[in-house]
Amino acid sequence: MKALKIQFMHPVQGKIQLRKKEMMNKVKSLIFKSDEDFTVDINTKDLSDGEWTASLEWNHDNQPYFLEKHFRVMDENCFQ
Repeated sequence: MKALKIQFMHPVQGKIQLRKKEMMNKVKSLIFKSDEDFTVDINTKDLSDGEWTASLEWNHDNQPYFLEKHFRVMDENCFQ
């Protein structure tokens, strides 16, 4: 899989920060928005091999939310 897939129970949009474990001070920031199935697909094709952390922030019903997902990229494929 060349994307990190995150399933939600409602529509979401927010921001994401991607950090590689070996270079935690280097951050890639993106904006995300769920599709009609409330899924967010984060493209990992351009990420180098290694351990990564995705930090997502969004609001729903005026409540802030935060989620961290750890994943590995190897040969352009994402493993959770």
